[in-house]
Amino acid sequence: MTGARPVYAVVGSGYMGGGIAQSLALSGADVRIADVDLEIARGNRERLVREAEQFVADGLFPAGAAEEIAERITAATIEDAVAGASFVEEAVPEKIEIKHATLRRISAAASPEAIIGSNTSTILIGRLAEAVERPERFLGVHFSNPAPFIPGVELIPHAGTDAAVLPVVEGIVAATGKESARVKDATGFVLNRLQYALFHEATQLVEEGVASPEDIDTIVRTTFGFR
Repeated sequence: MTGARPVYAVVGSGYMGGGIAQSLALSGADVRIADVDLEIARGNRERLVREAEQFVADGLFPAGAAEEIAERITAATIEDAVAGASFVEEAVPEKIEIKHATLRRISAAASPEAIIGSNTSTILIGRLAEAVERPERFLGVHFSNPAPFIPGVELIPHAGTDAAVLPVVEGIVAATGKESARVKDATGFVLNRLQYALFHEATQLVEEGVASPEDIDTIVRTTFGFR
């Protein structure tokens, strides 16, 4: 029955947030998506259903996935989306003033017990926590792009995060078929620091004439990237 499913919310229904919503819906949850206004959220819901139909046709989603997403994802205002949700994921643009304003709205309207995650990839979780009521229930939950298909998720508690929150979020992530890793609240976290280090070294190799971009790409894809 629909009432027996967990209820989650994703605030920010663009490419990243929408992909997260798809992943959560396919894990068996009812997912409410919200954006700057209801019409944008409704339009993005329709896009997510269309994308899911194409992903099924391409063999990237299992048969029936589009119907599940259409049934389980609904569009709402931010306040209506988070009301009664047990987990809320913020996925709005990477500007601290936008995230602070959004997190204030989320934490004011959500249940006091709701866990709130941020998909930020660049802003310290401790800085974002400043805008959250009851910040002990807040942490970074960093999905990678494209969210439905990248299997790793970084979990980043800040200094005040309640340790009991982490296994709950690990269970939510595991239900989507993804694997989570706990990392500390440091600039760039782990994924981006490693990724940017590789980008920098690859650029240096091209500038030094050691190899072409195409040959570097081949080496990365077919050696350690393949593993």
